[in-house]
Amino acid sequence: MTRLNCLSPFVMLVGWVILLSAPSIADDVTHKLPSQLKLPDGEIGIELFDGKSLSGWQGITDSYWSVQNGVIVGRNEKPNPASTYLFTEKSYRDFRLLLEVKQTVGANFSTMHSAVCCLGEIIEDNGQAFGFRGPLLMFCRDWGIWDAHRRNRVFPAQHRGVYLPDVERVGDWNQIEILVRGNRIQMAANGKAVMDFTDAEDMLQPSPIGLQLHGNAHPQEFQFRKLVIVENPTDVMASIATTTSQNESLPTASPEDVGMSSAKLNEVDEAMKQSIAENRIAGGVVMIARNGKVVLQRAYGKRDLEADTPMEVDTIMRIYSMTKAITTTAALMLVEEGSIAIEDPVSKYLPQLESVRVVDEEGTQSLTKDVTIADLMRHTAGYSYDNSGSAQYDAAFKKLRVIERDIPSNEFQTKLADLPLLFQPGTDWHYGISTDVLGRVVEVVSGLSLAEFFQQRIFGPLGMVDTGFSVPANRISRFAANYNTDGKGKLTLLDAPQSSRYLESPAFASGGGGLVSTASDYMRFLMMIEAGGTFAGVRLLKPETVTLMTTNQVPPRVGWIKFGNEVRSGVGFGFGFSVREQASDWDPKGRLGEYGWGGAASTHYWISPKDRLIVITLEQVMPYQWLTELKLKGVIYDAIEAPR
Repeated sequence: MTRLNCLSPFVMLVGWVILLSAPSIADDVTHKLPSQLKLPDGEIGIELFDGKSLSGWQGITDSYWSVQNGVIVGRNEKPNPASTYLFTEKSYRDFRLLLEVKQTVGANFSTMHSAVCCLGEIIEDNGQAFGFRGPLLMFCRDWGIWDAHRRNRVFPAQHRGVYLPDVERVGDWNQIEILVRGNRIQMAANGKAVMDFTDAEDMLQPSPIGLQLHGNAHPQEFQFRKLVIVENPTDVMASIATTTSQNESLPTASPEDVGMSSAKLNEVDEAMKQSIAENRIAGGVVMIARNGKVVLQRAYGKRDLEADTPMEVDTIMRIYSMTKAITTTAALMLVEEGSIAIEDPVSKYLPQLESVRVVDEEGTQSLTKDVTIADLMRHTAGYSYDNSGSAQYDAAFKKLRVIERDIPSNEFQTKLADLPLLFQPGTDWHYGISTDVLGRVVEVVSGLSLAEFFQQRIFGPLGMVDTGFSVPANRISRFAANYNTDGKGKLTLLDAPQSSRYLESPAFASGGGGLVSTASDYMRFLMMIEAGGTFAGVRLLKPETVTLMTTNQVPPRVGWIKFGNEVRSGVGFGFGFSVREQASDWDPKGRLGEYGWGGAASTHYWISPKDRLIVITLEQVMPYQWLTELKLKGVIYDAIEAPR
């Protein structure tokens, strides 16, 4: 193997630049200047192929694999029933792999596919040596992943997210990047994200990297060149500009540039410092954007009092019910695709709800109206958590263990048949597990786990690199502690980052409250919503769909949303967000049209459409308190000095 020193004559501009080069070969395409790709600071690439021989590789080189004109060629002249592979002799675990591939023989080219394989084991396949069991990262026909652990495809060929078959340059060279870190595998092709997949750790093991020539009944040929590997890379994709860095891809401006006052925004500092001095919070992060640009992002206090570590702007937090808007977005993406309809009965997808009952004074009664997808999105389905006020409902909820991290989502679905509703669907509003049920609908309809859907369809496209249902081992140092407060100045450690349950992937991915995230990541999501469904050139939703999310969808007869005896006068609920419809004494500093929500650890966010203002405040204190939102809302609105 030849070491490529990034501090070579090829260094250009700033940062590390690697020239992915291979010896010239005979056709016109490869006489072009070699492509250039910037690697993150400190990364050094190693060539896996010297352009001359298959030294360092193993496989069936007498019939399928060879070196011709400076490229690796995988070819079958006649049908080969089993796929065959060319493997590196060395094994790898965490790596960045860069390569270029071209299909030169095959029926209409794109009707066939091949793959890179990794993180599995070499096996014998149909009597042929050098088969493979493990993840296969496919390209040309199927940009995605086929899991050869006998679990079949885990990234559907008909997936309609950022993954698109038209990223392929048919008959030409395709630049591929594969990034493997921990249990996450990402792939980009020709500068576009095509896959983002997370698997169980026990399914992924160090192994050689292989090039696959897929089994096929027709002659085919693939060529490979410019194979470069980086071991133990950083966690950003090198070939996708929108995901290279959270801060780089979030547009910024000074407050004055967007009609706000820096001096008045400095009052945010004083309010946060006061809360910390009074021991009401350990620390927090505040992020403000106007007109699509971030004007303030600051961290205060400690993320971990016991370890005496500071809160930082990229600290990872438990966002609990801030998960709900993301789950609703996922469902609405499926609505736009025609896979579900808003007024569909939920029992169409979860048949257990056909027999669900409704509590009444004498026991239970039958449904008089189906629970619909809309009911789940706006919390009019009749679900609660285990504090509904109904002894019958609460007893059933606790007995069934409805929401548990260690119970798979298919079991959650089964239990819904035995959980009664608090009221006939659409006749009242009650906050509860409706969005968890909605998340299960997303899984059933899409064929993906909720974690997979989120990663592939939302987090990957938006560049939300720190959002998920668990905290990877390499990010624990950025994970905040969670505290219990007595509301009077005493904080008690509730969940330490070093031993948190969030360090392990849950069996049940709660669509209602299971995510961790950062202020930057969630700002990306909210910027997408505020801009009518698009962010950084990626569209997730249509503007008319976002309008449904951000306008009140609760039937007029139901009235305003409420929690027990607390009626939030003037506030309704859209599909995923609360919505301010009228001014009232409840949250008097809120503005008409304002929408948002929060999370159980006292995280908050709100958007004012008429001001084009987005605010996120994150802390980790339970039970939920309004302290930060109520302190900051008036201060931030007062800082607006000019119309948007």
